[in-house]
Order: sequence, then structure tokens, then C-alpha cells
Amino acid sequence: MKVEMSFHNRYYPWTEVSTGDVSCRLKGTFFYENELLQNDDIVRLFSSVFEGSRIDHEVLRAHLLALNGSFALALETPRHIFCAVDRVRSIPLFYAVSGNEALFSDDANHLRDCLNPPFNEENGAEFLVTGYVTGSDTLFDGISQLRTGEYLIYDREDETLNTYFYHRFWHGDYFSDSEEELLDRLDEVFVRVFERLIASAKGRQIVVPLSGGLDSRIIVAMLKRLGVEDVICFTYGKRGNREAEISRQVAEALGYQWYFVEYTKEKLYDCYHSDEMQHYRKYGGDLVSLPHTQDFLAVKELKEEGKIHEIAIFVPGHSGDMLAGSWIPKDYDKSQVYTFEKFLGESLKKHYNLWKWDGAEFWLLFKSRIQRSMGDIVVHDNDSCANAVEFFNFNERQAKYIVNSVRVYEFFGFQWQIPLWDVELIDIFLKMPILQRIDQRIYKNYARKKLFISNFKALSLIECTTKISEEPDKVRSAIIKSRVKSIFRILPSYSDSGWERYYRYPTITRMFNLFGWGYDNPFLEGGHLHEIIRYNQKPLHIMRLGGYRSKKNLSLIKTAKDNKDANLKTHQGLK
Repeated sequence: MKVEMSFHNRYYPWTEVSTGDVSCRLKGTFFYENELLQNDDIVRLFSSVFEGSRIDHEVLRAHLLALNGSFALALETPRHIFCAVDRVRSIPLFYAVSGNEALFSDDANHLRDCLNPPFNEENGAEFLVTGYVTGSDTLFDGISQLRTGEYLIYDREDETLNTYFYHRFWHGDYFSDSEEELLDRLDEVFVRVFERLIASAKGRQIVVPLSGGLDSRIIVAMLKRLGVEDVICFTYGKRGNREAEISRQVAEALGYQWYFVEYTKEKLYDCYHSDEMQHYRKYGGDLVSLPHTQDFLAVKELKEEGKIHEIAIFVPGHSGDMLAGSWIPKDYDKSQVYTFEKFLGESLKKHYNLWKWDGAEFWLLFKSRIQRSMGDIVVHDNDSCANAVEFFNFNERQAKYIVNSVRVYEFFGFQWQIPLWDVELIDIFLKMPILQRIDQRIYKNYARKKLFISNFKALSLIECTTKISEEPDKVRSAIIKSRVKSIFRILPSYSDSGWERYYRYPTITRMFNLFGWGYDNPFLEGGHLHEIIRYNQKPLHIMRLGGYRSKKNLSLIKTAKDNKDANLKTHQGLK
């Protein structure tokens, strides 16, 4: 069987290392037992597992579990292909076995071009209503992706491909410590997490997308606490927006340089209709995810204006809130009936909601997708139900939608780190009891009681979109005034917010949508995609921005596929 290894990402290139008859492509940061590994060390570590005829999976899993960092690797020996991604799938890998070909790549679009497989209507329907494809599937039959904490081995002699999980995002073995002891544990972990970040940065400038929330505030506070001075903070949006003002205050309190990139209707529309954006959509989605475009313009302008170093590292706040429990319903501390059906119903409402849909057919389809993603998980109480909620969110939404947003930094030639998905931080939260995770209790208390104190006390007095404490009357009054001013600043253009990137006159277009007019349905009749859009072509079925984006991206992908099919049919007789 022909084997092809295609790893040619020009935005975030791979490092290739060869030792004897073993070659390895690797990317990212590899810490092993808290030591930053060099490339040759990584190759030696994994190639030793493949020296004999029998692969010891226990040793292989132990090596992968001992790794920390954001990484992917593809190792090739005379007999085996070994590919692995980190616990959050931060760097996607794809594979396909078709006919007499076995293909491995970091580019799903390349595999589609090689195989010309059929578009999968069911996977497309899921993408339309969620913004991603669950499990190992992509939008096209036969093209698969490695999932969170997963690796594959292809045997050239047997011509077999198998995948294995080495990590599972599941809570248990809970701490019995007091809250004060838990806070001390958490603080020690946070210090080590950011020491690793600083070590891997190697003195390069760190750029933080600083929002009004808690995650990015913790990041800049920890950087300042550990003495990092070369930090740039930025935010973006309409002039006068509330989060930008909060962001500015936080950066100012820490003495960090802060930039604001103003988004106007004209700039957004021109940017989102540019050739550059079309290239990014393809790269950032990779036939699995709705590409993140929110800070595309901000990163583009900061780079073009020379406000950040060419070798700077972006450090976004993904996704401390989720890890800390933000997706657990707040009533899960109450006595009620907890079943798998309860989890299913809540997940469908939370995740499958970019478009309205109805009917037993879609209910069964989306329910089966969740069940397949969950495997053999059983729900019987509040703890197991919360575990199920976070397990699905982690494997699907976080990995394929939230973490995947780092593609925008790669597109502009920058590296990135996501310290709030550090392995040690994941592990400590997996041992936090449910009552410490509901409403992010331990996370918020850590910020309030351990981090935002002494020299960082000002950070607890600045408004935060994540409510971390009961604010004093004076602070609460200032927050109310700030919100009122913000509303009056942006009220004239609020109705256009987010839509001006797609429409010249978004208010008029959305008024038509409100009455069920103006919804184009680009999909063929009789399919799932057409049926979902048709169901929404009714008065008062207001189109969500995320829904418009998923429809637009699917339409572009299917158009490219249909055009290629047409060209193939047209030229079949040519030689």
C-alpha cells in the first residue's frame, strides 16, 4: 500500500528530525517531567518504543502522559507510522485509508484534494448547528481526525491502522483537603505553570488578548508576579465598548503596554470580504471547525503597524473558566434526578443551537452523535452528570472551536501558548470536588484570596465580566455608571454589532430576516442542510450570527466540492 506523509504547513512549519532509519516531524512545546525537551530527545524517547516487533502500549502511554505542553508529532519507522496530539488537540492531525493509499497530514483539505470523497450530509448538519464536527469525523467521508489525548499507529506490513486514547478528561480521586489547603495547592501549580511558560518563551515578547474577564486577567497577573516585563496587551471592538475599558484599566494597573484596535463597519466589511480572509477560512476550519475570525483584524493590524515583535508569542486565556467548572449548571448542587437523558437534553440545548431545528429525525441524529462521542459513560448522580457535561464540552467544543482559534495567530506567523490548558493544571482540576467547581468557586476564590492581593489588590477592584466577589458599594456604583455610559456610546450602532462584517447595511438586512425574508438557502432540496435552513425561513425565527457563519462556511466548502466534481465530469474524456 502506498503511504504518504504530507506535513507542509507554511504558517506554522514543522521541525523534521532524522536518526538512522527513523524520521520525525514535530511541532510545539514538549516538557517531560518538567524539563523542556530538545528535538533529538523527543525522537529518541519515542523511537525506542518501536525498535522491536512488538509495541509496548503501556510504555507509549506512559511517555505521552508524562509530556506537558501543546504539541503534535508524526514519527515514521521502516514498519510503523505513529502520530499523536496533545490532550486538547491543539494542533490537529488528519488521516485517511482509501483503496491502496494510507495518507497522513496536518491539512484535511489536502486529503480531500487527493481523494475527492463525498460530502457527508449528516456531519454537515451537525456542523451547521454546532460549528464543529464531533468525534473523529470531518465533513467528508473517509477523512478522519485524531481526537483529544489520542494517538494512531499504522502498520505497513499488516496494512492496519488503529487509534488509542492515552488520556481521558474525567474527574475523580477527589481531594479531601480544606479550601485553604486547596488554594495553596492551586497556587503552587499556577506558579509552576507560568514558570514553564516563561521557560518556553525564551525571552520573547508575550502578547495577551486581554478581555474584561477573569482568565486573561489571571494570565497577566501571573506574568507580572513572576517578573515578566516584555508584555503587550490588546483588545478590540467598537470605540467605547465596556470590555475595552476594563482591559485598559487592568493593563494600566500592571504597567503593561496596551493597544486598542477599533473595529468600524468599513474596516470589518473590507476585511471579511478580502482574499486573505478566504485563505484563512480554509486554513482555520480544516473541514472540522468554524474558523475563529473575531480577532483576525486586530492581529492583522497590530502586525502591519509593527506594534508587536515578529517572534512574539500570543498567550490567550483559553479556557480557565471551563476547566474550573463554568459549564456545570449551577443547580447541580441540588437534589434532583440525574440521568443520561437529562445530560443529553441539556447538551442539545447548549451545543446544537446555532439554528433552530425540529423533528424526530434530527433529534435522533444529534442524540446519536453525542452518544457516540461519550462512549460507555453512565450518569447516575450530580457528580457523574457534571462529569459528562465537561467531558463532552472538553472533547468537542473546547478542542475544535475554542482552542482551535489559535489558528489565527499561526496564520500571521506567530507562535502561541495556552497555559490554562497546562497538564498539571488540568490534573489538579480533575481532582477538585464538584462543589468547588460549580460556579467556578475554587477558581474565583483563588483569584480573590491568593492572587489579587497585596501589590495586585487593584485587580480585584476593577470591574470583571466574570463576577469574582461581592463588590463594595462604591465599586458597584462605579460599575453601574460605566455600563450606562458604555450603552449610550454604542447604542446607535448596537443593532449592527457583529453583522457589519458581512453586510453593507446589516440593520436593513436583519429587518428582512425578522419577517422571514432574505434567508438564502444555498443547499440542495431533500438534504438535512436544506431542511434546517427551510425550517428557519419563518417570521420571528431570528438568525443568529454563529448560524449565519456556519451556513456561509458550509456553503463555500460545498461550492468548492461541487465545482470540483463538475470539472471532473466535464474532463473525464480528456487525456
